[in-house]
Amino acid sequence: MKWMLFDSGIKYLISGLSLLMLSSIGSSLGGLQIVEATDSQEASFAESSQEFVRDSKVFKTVDEALQYARDHFDYEKHQQFYVRWVKENEYAIDWEMKGASSEDETSDTSQDAPSHTESAYQVSEKELDNASFYLEGMNIPNRIDFNFKDGTVLLTRYDEAADKYINLSTYKMEVEEIPTETIKVNLENTREVQVNSKIKIGDHLEGELQNYGNVEYYAFYNKHGGISIATPNYAGNVEDAQSDIMLEYTEKQ
Repeated sequence: MKWMLFDSGIKYLISGLSLLMLSSIGSSLGGLQIVEATDSQEASFAESSQEFVRDSKVFKTVDEALQYARDHFDYEKHQQFYVRWVKENEYAIDWEMKGASSEDETSDTSQDAPSHTESAYQVSEKELDNASFYLEGMNIPNRIDFNFKDGTVLLTRYDEAADKYINLSTYKMEVEEIPTETIKVNLENTREVQVNSKIKIGDHLEGELQNYGNVEYYAFYNKHGGISIATPNYAGNVEDAQSDIMLEYTEKQ
């Protein structure tokens, strides 16, 4: 067992095939030292772990994960974060959430307090702005484009014969941060995902596709590290047991 200690306070702990990175926000890389960890140091490190929330985004390198964690660190909600080795060329982030550690608090206080996981799965507007999301299929929009400057979303269908997108239609749109919810996506390979970003699609503004408004989308990070958009199943034609499964649009066509 070895500790890899940065002079700035960032710590890497290697244990077999697991890699943990502990960082206080505001630290910066530099001055790497490597020392053996004593039993008491290992125990102290383990005991410091309280409540963790796994970020749904994955990374190919430690550097990518570290940069993402620093960019998305929230002083009000995060105590610190860990970058965990998952498998070769795949790393994940676990957030240690701030919150009361005392077990003596009343249940009423716990219920009134904000959820520790409120923003763990939030997708920023910056990442969604001017991004395009695609899904093949009949009787559904095949492409979704967000424009946060105008507060609109553009829905289009793909005409295979003409090899272009047609039926350009615009709707009002706004994003809302919500407490963590669990939704189901993808009819073929259904899975549950956690979300904090709700996109409200409002009134139809212009264009031929007029029946896709006044619904809710959700944005989340998928297992490939990209962003997915969950929408209602516009195509319909599903059994009642599948009525709550949403369509999943991804950035890659």
